[in-house]
Amino acid sequence: MNDFDNEYPELVGKQIKLIKTKDPFTRRKYGDLGIIQSVVRVNLPHNNEDHFHQIWIKWFDTNDLGLALIMNDDHYEILK
Repeated sequence: MNDFDNEYPELVGKQIKLIKTKDPFTRRKYGDLGIIQSVVRVNLPHNNEDHFHQIWIKWFDTNDLGLALIMNDDHYEILK
């Protein structure tokens, strides 16, 4: 991800705690911690007005980015 993709630069580098996600396939669970790497806007193909934001996280217990949380859909806490 590039810096120009980042919609919320003030969140990059902050610690985040997962509360709950709607992703039925993830192994992520309540309390998992990570650092926000980027927040990107995803436009839906049928209408540029419809969009959502993904929060890309570097989880502390793995070397990959893994699950991207969806703003206003998944539940999380920004810690610092």
